[in-house]
Amino acid sequence: MSSRRRIASDGGGGGVAPWNKKGSNVIATIRINADSRWVVIQRTHRVRARGEGCAHHGSRLNLTLDTGWIGIFVEPVPGAKATSANLTRKPKLKNGKTLRIPESPARLIERFAKLRVLVAGDLILDHYLHGSVLRISPEAPVPVLNVEKEGYLLGGAANVARNLSSLGARVELVGLRGKDEFGVMLEKLIAADPLICPRLVSDPSRPTTLKTRCIANGQQMVRLDREVPHPVSGRTEDRVIAALTSRLAVCNAIIVSDYAKGLLSKRVLDELIARAREAGKPLFVDPKGDEYRRYRGATYLTPNQKEAQEATGVKITDEESLRRAGRALLKQVAAEAVFITRGPKGVSVFPRTGKPIHMPARAREVFDVTGAGDTFIAVSTLAVAAGGSLADAATLANAAAGVVVGHAGVAAVKLAELRKALDDTLPVQGPPR
Repeated sequence: MSSRRRIASDGGGGGVAPWNKKGSNVIATIRINADSRWVVIQRTHRVRARGEGCAHHGSRLNLTLDTGWIGIFVEPVPGAKATSANLTRKPKLKNGKTLRIPESPARLIERFAKLRVLVAGDLILDHYLHGSVLRISPEAPVPVLNVEKEGYLLGGAANVARNLSSLGARVELVGLRGKDEFGVMLEKLIAADPLICPRLVSDPSRPTTLKTRCIANGQQMVRLDREVPHPVSGRTEDRVIAALTSRLAVCNAIIVSDYAKGLLSKRVLDELIARAREAGKPLFVDPKGDEYRRYRGATYLTPNQKEAQEATGVKITDEESLRRAGRALLKQVAAEAVFITRGPKGVSVFPRTGKPIHMPARAREVFDVTGAGDTFIAVSTLAVAAGGSLADAATLANAAAGVVVGHAGVAAVKLAELRKALDDTLPVQGPPR
């Protein structure tokens, strides 16, 4: 026995099948009366996306709605007329309501290439020395590293930019470099990426931040840092603010990547946050230190669990202490939401209004956590800028961070890797046969 339910009017627009109450299994046939795309959506971490695709005039698509599904969203392209759904078994409505639901996380990825993101933060040149240890030094009880391979990679805010560009987005990168050989090398590495537009400010009073990692047989032995972390001068602040404000209008979102190397002074942050709010642009912050009031007015914050504990004084040991830390950060920053990344425990999102969202991490071998925070903030920013929900952003960023920890050293997630990771996280089921 079947019942017919209209889910869009002749005037166009999108529509949804009714709420599929928990425990109800429904097979739906979607009849497309105009060129449209249909998507089945994940709304909470308990709901799994089972299918998505495109359909054209006159075609039909069969789909199974499993326990926990919210519904079907059919979004006609401009000029489309009516769309209807034929349900083989009518689900029970929750309070007699229907829902209009955004697109699935997988489809948001397709929009990344249309976005431009402004990245402001501390630029770091990561230097790697790889080799082997065969003996102890006769001069002191320390191992002798026989260097066999050497390399340089973009780190800090530059690695955030690299993650954005590897997913197809264009980047306006504002940062600081010293007038030295490492500054030249840093600028060359950035210029080699055609999607990154560097707007670097050079400062002869400080060196380019350099981190040298000595690695023997795949194990890091020691790290050597070359930096001057004190705040920049007023003249340098003027140049940084000018570079930021000149490019903000053309960008869809802003990322502040704070590594506490001196670029992001209170004046620079205040100016950038104020301009972003005026323009209505989402601003994400990857914070540093224990004083988060300096980020007040930012739209989103992405600390890891250790950073959240230090900033709030709340030791996170269970769900209740996690909730208290999340709420404390919301109050400190007055943000729309706080993402607390928790390593193998996934990510927890605390919106200003509504219930927290908890996304578990997918079990995988962890090789190196370096740069995972850069990947997380890059992908979550793209997801929100593409029109995704907080749950979408958490799902995509969580999957992407899970990819890069499986690589050695600082790494950037690629589109194909993110799609595969998302497929593994949210298994897709085809139409019933």
